[in-house]
Amino acid sequence: MVSIQVAGTSAMDPFWNTDLLTLSYRATQTDSEAAHVSIETPTPRPLSSSPLSPHRKSPMPPCSSSTSAPSAEIEATLTRLSSHQGVLGCLVLSRHDGLVIRSGGQMFDPSGPGAKQRAEMLKSVTRLVKSSVESLASDIRAIDETDELGFMRVRTKKYEIMITPNDKYLLVVLQDPNAAAQ
Repeated sequence: MVSIQVAGTSAMDPFWNTDLLTLSYRATQTDSEAAHVSIETPTPRPLSSSPLSPHRKSPMPPCSSSTSAPSAEIEATLTRLSSHQGVLGCLVLSRHDGLVIRSGGQMFDPSGPGAKQRAEMLKSVTRLVKSSVESLASDIRAIDETDELGFMRVRTKKYEIMITPNDKYLLVVLQDPNAAAQ
């Protein structure tokens, strides 16, 4: 099993007039490497995965059209997160509307046998994450206006969902809590 700590910041790049999201994570298992990742989100443009695209064939929910293609650094970080023992999948979601910006891992693979079931699972996870974060963040603000949700971990018999919210994004890691015992 892997324990993941994630921190996110968001800032406006004044030169390029783009929003920047910086994610960093530290996976504690046998390695202690830390990765720092930046996602640039320029002016929205349609992607081929848009639900409006005539070429869309994937059963997976559409990706957000408000972001550019993830950089190689982002891809490498999500691949590294997804490759840890017990990690079933990783998601980067838009906090505002819950659209999938990027997904990775076996649980969210958009192709092959069982793709439709995995797409339904992805929809369920994104709905759960979005509603849970909104509800809990609202409750925390009701208790103390100056406080905010920084990290959320939900564990069931079959899954463990770790969520790190940011002003604009949600980083979600889904893992099997029993993987270390196997």
